[in-house]
Amino acid sequence: MAAADFEDPLQTYRGSMVKLAQLVLSLLALALPSPAPSNIFDDFMLQPSGNLRLLHYPPKLEPNPDQLGCKSAQVYSNKGTDAYRWSPY
Repeated sequence: MAAADFEDPLQTYRGSMVKLAQLVLSLLALALPSPAPSNIFDDFMLQPSGNLRLLHYPPKLEPNPDQLGCKSAQVYSNKGTDAYRWSPY
């Protein structure tokens, strides 16, 4: 597999997540009491360490009645509250 098909998009995604983390930390710094400096969290972003865990589960072509598992979550909403119900596979 070529780097342009796999590694490059993942590096772009990771770069976007690092920028998002910087933004969230800057917003958190603004929410602190006023004596705190605005760059209080900058040291955390000198060498950001974000793990990107790639999982791929192949599709199930035929269900096996002896295998345990679960389906995707089904979300039901009732006036702003969400309830999640898991179904057996």
